[in-house]
Amino acid sequence: MTVTRPRRLARRVSVAVAAPAVAAVCLLAGAAPASASVSPVAPQGAWNWNDCHIMNGGFLNPNHWGYGDTTVQCSRNHSMSITTYLLRNGSAIRSGSRSVYTWYSGDVLTSPGVCGSGNATWQTVSYVSIDNWGRYRLAGPVGGAYAQGACP
Repeated sequence: MTVTRPRRLARRVSVAVAAPAVAAVCLLAGAAPASASVSPVAPQGAWNWNDCHIMNGGFLNPNHWGYGDTTVQCSRNHSMSITTYLLRNGSAIRSGSRSVYTWYSGDVLTSPGVCGSGNATWQTVSYVSIDNWGRYRLAGPVGGAYAQGACP
């Protein structure tokens, strides 16, 4: 089958338009924690460390309560010590931690959720140690000002 020049050009244009959109959707979808929606005001940070991928960031539950979250996923089992801090205007207000021997840490959340605390900037900071290689501080990006949801 022979494709005419206008058809080839149209196909190239449609691929050129669609590819960035598909890439953006895949990138954003891959960063979301399984248990809640990603917060646009406490964005995700990601790092690779040896055979492990570490993500941290904030997210909101359906009532718009805020949490900090750290997730570590490796290609093999490791001894992991993970502490997550949620910062409001640069000060830690919530924390959560877990020590496990596994390849996937699951969500290490701050607790309890934050609600009704007024307009503020938000950031998630994680301290991660894998197989006692040292304790590393991983600071996610700072999100813009946002008022958390009201308490019930």
